[in-house]
Amino acid sequence: MRTSDSATRILDSAQRLIQQRGVKAMSYADISTEVGVGKPTIHHHYATKANLVEAVAERYFKVYEQALGQIEASSDSPEEQLRAYARLFQNSYADDQNMCLCGMLAADIALLSEQAADTVARFSELNVDFLSRLISRHRDQSKATEPSHIEALASLIFSSLEGALLMARGSRDPQVLDRVSENILRLLG
Repeated sequence: MRTSDSATRILDSAQRLIQQRGVKAMSYADISTEVGVGKPTIHHHYATKANLVEAVAERYFKVYEQALGQIEASSDSPEEQLRAYARLFQNSYADDQNMCLCGMLAADIALLSEQAADTVARFSELNVDFLSRLISRHRDQSKATEPSHIEALASLIFSSLEGALLMARGSRDPQVLDRVSENILRLLG
Protein backbone atom coordinates (compact mmCIF):
# COMPACT_ATOMS: atom_id res chain seq x y z
CA MET A 1 0.00 0.00 0.00
CA ARG A 2 1.36 3.42 -0.94
CA THR A 3 1.86 5.96 1.83
CA SER A 4 -0.77 8.31 0.40
CA ASP A 5 -3.24 5.42 0.24
CA SER A 6 -2.78 4.62 3.93
CA ALA A 7 -3.03 8.30 4.88
CA THR A 8 -6.28 8.62 2.93
CA ARG A 9 -7.71 5.46 4.48
CA ILE A 10 -6.77 6.76 7.93
CA LEU A 11 -8.56 10.06 7.21
CA ASP A 12 -11.61 8.20 5.87
CA SER A 13 -11.80 6.04 8.99
CA ALA A 14 -11.28 8.96 11.37
CA GLN A 15 -13.96 11.00 9.60
CA ARG A 16 -16.50 8.19 9.74
CA LEU A 17 -15.77 7.54 13.41
CA ILE A 18 -16.09 11.22 14.31
CA GLN A 19 -19.34 11.49 12.35
CA GLN A 20 -20.75 8.51 14.21
CA ARG A 21 -19.25 8.87 17.70
CA GLY A 22 -17.58 12.26 18.12
CA VAL A 23 -13.95 13.22 18.66
CA LYS A 24 -13.55 11.84 22.16
CA ALA A 25 -14.77 8.36 21.18
CA MET A 26 -12.55 8.16 18.07
CA SER A 27 -9.27 6.41 18.84
CA TYR A 28 -6.12 5.38 17.03
CA ALA A 29 -6.87 1.80 18.15
CA ASP A 30 -10.23 1.87 16.32
CA ILE A 31 -8.62 3.32 13.21
CA SER A 32 -5.80 0.79 13.37
CA THR A 33 -8.27 -2.09 13.48
CA GLU A 34 -10.50 -0.67 10.76
CA VAL A 35 -7.74 0.29 8.34
CA GLY A 36 -5.46 -2.64 9.07
CA VAL A 37 -2.35 -0.64 9.91
CA GLY A 38 -0.44 -0.38 13.15
CA LYS A 39 -0.74 2.64 15.44
CA PRO A 40 2.85 3.65 14.53
CA THR A 41 1.71 4.08 10.92
CA ILE A 42 -1.09 6.37 12.02
CA HIS A 43 1.34 8.37 14.17
CA HIS A 44 3.71 8.59 11.21
CA HIS A 45 1.04 10.38 9.19
CA TYR A 46 -0.66 12.24 12.06
CA ALA A 47 1.58 12.60 15.09
CA THR A 48 -1.26 13.54 17.42
CA LYS A 49 -5.01 13.16 17.56
CA ALA A 50 -5.23 16.94 17.18
CA ASN A 51 -3.24 16.75 13.92
CA LEU A 52 -5.55 14.02 12.66
CA VAL A 53 -8.71 15.95 13.54
CA GLU A 54 -7.28 19.08 11.87
CA ALA A 55 -6.57 17.14 8.67
CA VAL A 56 -10.02 15.53 8.65
CA ALA A 57 -11.75 18.87 9.25
CA GLU A 58 -9.78 20.69 6.54
CA ARG A 59 -10.39 17.94 3.99
CA TYR A 60 -14.13 17.93 4.79
CA PHE A 61 -14.25 21.72 4.44
CA LYS A 62 -12.62 21.59 0.99
CA VAL A 63 -14.88 18.80 -0.28
CA TYR A 64 -17.95 20.65 1.01
CA GLU A 65 -16.77 23.93 -0.53
CA GLN A 66 -16.46 22.18 -3.91
CA ALA A 67 -19.92 20.65 -3.51
CA LEU A 68 -21.43 24.08 -2.87
CA GLY A 69 -19.69 25.43 -5.95
CA GLN A 70 -21.14 22.60 -8.02
CA ILE A 71 -24.61 23.34 -6.67
CA GLU A 72 -24.30 27.00 -7.65
CA ALA A 73 -23.07 26.08 -11.14
CA SER A 74 -25.60 23.32 -11.74
CA SER A 75 -28.84 25.29 -11.78
CA ASP A 76 -30.34 28.76 -11.73
CA SER A 77 -33.41 27.51 -9.91
CA PRO A 78 -33.41 28.46 -6.22
CA GLU A 79 -35.63 25.48 -5.45
CA GLU A 80 -33.25 23.06 -7.18
CA GLN A 81 -30.22 24.60 -5.50
CA LEU A 82 -31.86 24.38 -2.09
CA ARG A 83 -32.91 20.78 -2.72
CA ALA A 84 -29.35 19.92 -3.76
CA TYR A 85 -28.05 21.64 -0.64
CA ALA A 86 -30.45 19.66 1.58
CA ARG A 87 -29.31 16.46 -0.17
CA LEU A 88 -25.81 17.06 1.20
CA PHE A 89 -27.26 16.53 4.67
CA GLN A 90 -29.52 13.70 3.57
CA ASN A 91 -26.61 11.87 1.91
CA SER A 92 -24.50 12.20 5.04
CA TYR A 93 -27.24 10.64 7.12
CA ALA A 94 -27.97 7.93 4.55
CA ASP A 95 -24.36 6.79 4.91
CA ASP A 96 -24.64 4.81 8.18
CA GLN A 97 -26.60 7.59 9.91
CA ASN A 98 -23.54 9.84 9.83
CA MET A 99 -23.86 13.32 11.20
CA CYS A 100 -22.28 16.34 9.53
CA LEU A 101 -18.60 16.19 10.47
CA CYS A 102 -18.42 19.86 11.41
CA GLY A 103 -21.64 19.56 13.41
CA MET A 104 -20.05 16.77 15.44
CA LEU A 105 -16.85 18.77 15.80
CA ALA A 106 -18.86 21.77 16.99
CA ALA A 107 -20.38 19.58 19.71
CA ASP A 108 -16.82 18.70 20.80
CA ILE A 109 -15.38 22.21 20.32
CA ALA A 110 -13.74 22.24 23.77
CA LEU A 111 -11.64 19.24 22.73
CA LEU A 112 -10.39 20.78 19.48
CA SER A 113 -7.18 22.57 18.65
CA GLU A 114 -7.47 26.21 17.65
CA GLN A 115 -6.88 25.24 14.02
CA ALA A 116 -9.68 22.65 14.00
CA ALA A 117 -12.03 25.06 15.81
CA ASP A 118 -11.25 27.70 13.18
CA THR A 119 -12.14 25.23 10.43
CA VAL A 120 -15.47 24.54 12.12
CA ALA A 121 -16.16 28.29 12.28
CA ARG A 122 -15.19 28.69 8.61
CA PHE A 123 -17.55 25.82 7.74
CA SER A 124 -20.48 27.63 9.36
CA GLU A 125 -19.56 30.85 7.57
CA LEU A 126 -19.25 28.98 4.26
CA ASN A 127 -22.78 27.61 4.62
CA VAL A 128 -24.35 30.88 5.71
CA ASP A 129 -22.57 32.78 2.90
CA PHE A 130 -23.70 30.21 0.32
CA LEU A 131 -27.31 30.34 1.51
CA SER A 132 -27.24 34.15 1.73
CA ARG A 133 -26.12 34.35 -1.91
CA LEU A 134 -28.82 31.88 -2.93
CA ILE A 135 -31.52 33.84 -1.10
CA SER A 136 -30.27 37.21 -2.39
CA ARG A 137 -30.10 36.14 -6.02
CA HIS A 138 -33.51 34.58 -6.04
CA ARG A 139 -35.56 36.85 -3.81
CA ASP A 140 -38.42 38.51 -5.65
CA GLN A 141 -37.77 42.24 -5.94
CA SER A 142 -41.12 42.97 -4.34
CA LYS A 143 -39.96 41.05 -1.30
CA ALA A 144 -36.68 42.90 -1.01
CA THR A 145 -35.07 41.86 2.21
CA GLU A 146 -32.50 43.62 4.33
CA PRO A 147 -29.04 41.98 4.26
CA SER A 148 -29.28 41.25 7.98
CA HIS A 149 -32.58 39.43 7.41
CA ILE A 150 -31.07 37.42 4.57
CA GLU A 151 -28.18 36.34 6.79
CA ALA A 152 -30.59 35.48 9.60
CA LEU A 153 -32.67 33.37 7.22
CA ALA A 154 -29.52 31.68 5.89
CA SER A 155 -28.45 30.88 9.47
CA LEU A 156 -31.92 29.52 10.20
CA ILE A 157 -31.79 27.19 7.19
CA PHE A 158 -28.29 25.93 8.01
CA SER A 159 -29.07 25.34 11.68
CA SER A 160 -32.40 23.70 10.78
CA LEU A 161 -30.68 21.13 8.58
CA GLU A 162 -27.93 20.49 11.15
CA GLY A 163 -30.65 20.06 13.78
CA ALA A 164 -32.67 17.81 11.48
CA LEU A 165 -29.70 15.42 11.39
CA LEU A 166 -29.84 15.19 15.17
CA MET A 167 -33.61 14.74 15.13
CA ALA A 168 -33.37 12.02 12.47
CA ARG A 169 -30.80 10.13 14.49
CA GLY A 170 -32.60 10.58 17.81
CA SER A 171 -36.01 9.61 16.45
CA ARG A 172 -34.60 6.99 14.08
CA ASP A 173 -36.67 8.62 11.36
CA PRO A 174 -34.66 9.64 8.28
CA GLN A 175 -37.77 11.28 6.85
CA VAL A 176 -37.23 14.16 9.30
CA LEU A 177 -34.66 15.57 6.85
CA ASP A 178 -37.19 15.46 4.00
CA ARG A 179 -39.86 17.18 6.08
CA VAL A 180 -37.50 19.90 7.26
CA SER A 181 -36.28 20.48 3.70
CA GLU A 182 -39.84 20.82 2.42
CA ASN A 183 -40.71 23.23 5.24
CA ILE A 184 -37.69 25.36 4.35
CA LEU A 185 -38.81 25.50 0.72
CA ARG A 186 -42.28 26.60 1.87
CA LEU A 187 -40.74 29.23 4.12
CA LEU A 188 -38.82 30.73 1.22
CA GLY A 189 -42.00 30.65 -0.87
